[in-house]
Amino acid sequence: VVMDIGGQLRTMVSRHRYDATAKRKPTVVHKRGKLRMMVEVLVRRFPSISSRLWKVNWRPGRPKRFIDEVSGATFFMDSSYDCEKLLARIGRRSGVMQQSFVITTDARETGSAKKTEAFVLEANEAFRAAGVHPGMFDVGFLPPNEPFVLSSNTDKDAFLVSAAFPVWGPELMPVIAEVFDELSHRCHRFYGGQVHLTKQVFCSDEELRLSYVGGIDTIRELRRRYDPDGLLKTVLGERLGLYDQTIKP
Repeated sequence: VVMDIGGQLRTMVSRHRYDATAKRKPTVVHKRGKLRMMVEVLVRRFPSISSRLWKVNWRPGRPKRFIDEVSGATFFMDSSYDCEKLLARIGRRSGVMQQSFVITTDARETGSAKKTEAFVLEANEAFRAAGVHPGMFDVGFLPPNEPFVLSSNTDKDAFLVSAAFPVWGPELMPVIAEVFDELSHRCHRFYGGQVHLTKQVFCSDEELRLSYVGGIDTIRELRRRYDPDGLLKTVLGERLGLYDQTIKP
């Protein structure tokens, strides 16, 4: 987790493993209830307090051990949906804008994380310059993926950099989208990375196609063989240039 506290960048490292013990000591962000919902509302209204909340719960140099339910750790965003339902009842539009970037590396090499560290610093400066503060800004390690055609790291180690912005209203949405779009460009052109396709994708269609050009060619060939009539289509596929005709979202 990356925290910007008063212009000072701090990080918190967490390590996970499965344990069959019956004991429980859930992480704060994995607790579902009224307190979590109240915190969610505050973070949506004042995103900058999220970093301070991390600082209060996890003090530097003081490791803590938590034991969560598997479902609590896996589906911890469910409390966010509770918050959104509550705000919807009072007529307040809310949600989350989130994008992830994948930067490949080789974990066996010394200093393999330097490129990712530089991108994180640049992204944080971009957020500050735009006057927006992520509710969550984190980095995770990805081992080589299975050979999916549009995988960002089929045969390479990688770091996944994610930023999520709580949206209190529509005012900042264009600003956040513009920052994500510029970071998408810089991630690809200067860090050899790609936008991760499993979350929102704020990126020009041209940049997107250049990032996944090898996988796109493979899918086009598979479509000619197994879907010559073009029955299977998605909006993302249209952006990637997989089809001859456009489709409606």
